[in-house]
Amino acid sequence: MFSIDMFNQVSKHGNPRDVGLDALRGFAILLVVVHHVGLSFPSAESSVLTRFLISIGWGGVDLFFAISGFLITGILLKTTDGADIKGFFIKRIFRIVPLYLAALSLFFLGSVFLGHDKEIIDRIWINVLFLTAWAIPFLGENGVPYTITWSVSVEETAYIVFGFAALFGARAFRLALICIVFFAFLVRVIFVMLGFEPETIYYFAPGRLDAIALGGLAAVFLSSPARTNWRQVTVLMVSILVGLGILSGWSRSNAFVAMFGYSAIGVLAAWLVVSVSRLRCGDRALPVNLFGRLGLVSYFVYLFHGFVIAAVKILFPQASDWSVEMLTVLVVLLTYLPAMLSWRFFEQPLIQLGRRLSEVRRAKAAALQ
Repeated sequence: MFSIDMFNQVSKHGNPRDVGLDALRGFAILLVVVHHVGLSFPSAESSVLTRFLISIGWGGVDLFFAISGFLITGILLKTTDGADIKGFFIKRIFRIVPLYLAALSLFFLGSVFLGHDKEIIDRIWINVLFLTAWAIPFLGENGVPYTITWSVSVEETAYIVFGFAALFGARAFRLALICIVFFAFLVRVIFVMLGFEPETIYYFAPGRLDAIALGGLAAVFLSSPARTNWRQVTVLMVSILVGLGILSGWSRSNAFVAMFGYSAIGVLAAWLVVSVSRLRCGDRALPVNLFGRLGLVSYFVYLFHGFVIAAVKILFPQASDWSVEMLTVLVVLLTYLPAMLSWRFFEQPLIQLGRRLSEVRRAKAAALQ
């Protein structure tokens, strides 16, 4: 139903997609899914490699942050006036909000049906307002519903901050990115010193904006037409995996990890994103194509794979006796199929609508000048 040719056409609709970055998104979401499958089925069999991936899977979100920062900075640096910034926000709203609200609605209905803690359900307004990443350090990870939305909360915060910074021109925007990196690091240090649980600081929006800003700085200072090779990308990928392994060994409850570890991973992730963006990789190469197709719908997979994991636990009571590898493949497949339907009939039409509205606003602004 969804052929490789269809994927290529979808990828090239509107602004051409970078297949390499889509593949990196696919790898990142796979890390996240393996991580959550491993945590949800702790007694499932797993290999040494899979246990390692489970322990570092949280780092997939940092790759997403670096990619987002790299791409939105490239977009904002091309804006010329306030009308362009408004267009940027319009397109972001139509890309992020509809699917987010659909997932949030499913979570709410499922929570009510299953009789979850009413106090937690009553806090759904935190998610509706994209404040998940602001609330977790104060209410705890278990005190906020649908905690997986924390990363969307961080990204929405970044879009707002980056967008308004870009209003003051490219030079001010670049300076703002540098300031955000230092500000986020300072926030983490202060919160550790104030006695906040280091693991909750991982989710705190003001302390995580540097992961996105570093991707933005990579777009400013490192992006160029120069090509990289697979050897450089492989070295960077291995460096990130090793770094995540070291941080996971210390655990995210370690104060040093909270203060310095995320900065180190952010730098490596940003460097990797730039290298992949410079890489000449054919979109018909099987690994690139498979990861790229998964990366294309990674936003849906990220928001909905938790529902699939919950369904598997209910429908297959014996699932804990399976291997993590088998469970991961099952969860990815069961999430991917509706993800492609969502992309084709829900997300992509809304993205196109957002682009058209943005162009209309730009045309009206130009006519008034």
